[in-house]
Amino acid sequence: MPDPIEFYFDFSSPYGYLAAETIDSLGERTGRRV
Repeated sequence: MPDPIEFYFDFSSPYGYLAAETIDSLGERTGRRV
């Protein structure tokens, strides 16, 4: 099993919010847990 994706975010950043919205689909595409 591949290593999980570690995701650290800060919702005070607009980029953090956008990443949080797409991180699950990235995990699915790469076959890794988030």
